[in-house]
Amino acid sequence: MSETYKQPYLQPYTGRDSRVTCPNCKKPHSFTLYLDGETGQPIHPTVGRCNHENSCGYHYPPKQYFIDNPERSGNRIKPIWFNQFKPIEPIKPIKPIGYIPDDYVKKSLSTESDFVQFLKRLFENSNGLNQSIDEVCNMYRLGATKDRRVIFWQIDFDGNVRTGKIMMYDPETGKRVHNRSGAIDWVHNKLKRTGELPDDFNLTQCYFGEHLLSANPHKTVAIVESEKTAIIASLFMPEYVWLAAGNINGLNIEKSKVLKERS
Repeated sequence: MSETYKQPYLQPYTGRDSRVTCPNCKKPHSFTLYLDGETGQPIHPTVGRCNHENSCGYHYPPKQYFIDNPERSGNRIKPIWFNQFKPIEPIKPIKPIGYIPDDYVKKSLSTESDFVQFLKRLFENSNGLNQSIDEVCNMYRLGATKDRRVIFWQIDFDGNVRTGKIMMYDPETGKRVHNRSGAIDWVHNKLKRTGELPDDFNLTQCYFGEHLLSANPHKTVAIVESEKTAIIASLFMPEYVWLAAGNINGLNIEKSKVLKERS
């Protein structure tokens, strides 16, 4: 073999179709193939690197592929490029996202919370509403506890329930109650305390209202911080899908992947 042998290389990005489905995490358009330096063709459908380094981390370089498949190596195993790649690292098992059975949501559905009482007292006779309060509460699947705390369920794009934020509001002012026991809690924590969820439940939060994206594929998305703001904005401006990040740090890249190609 001459010294001008061309080394394998990762396929350059030329658009979405230049990335294929990852053989490990199965996410489409996320896998970069290694191309043969001589032919420019993919070495093998499994030889490449996943773009999702944190959640998947799959990387199968040509060096390891030819070690594993010596009959395919031909004269490719040469010092020119062979030692440039690190040995493939074992793929770490990915802990699956924890989900809460939808039955808990169904059992909680109610407008009998102090938060909804505040909304009805303030807005029910308003001429500016473009959606009814009951309609919006049903749309966001708001729940209520026996002591009238509201449950803001986090339901993802596919309809899976991630968790629910349980919050106490003053029915007169509509402000959050901060100085009382249980003023804020989480459904997944309550279920872990009662043994209905395992201690290692893998909470992965999504945007409040995310489940509305699949039902409204052409609407512009508006993101606010609090669930309360998203509910009130939906009453007056239903032309948008209103999502809530939940807190000042709740707007992040991982949660926002669901917004790809949305306005």
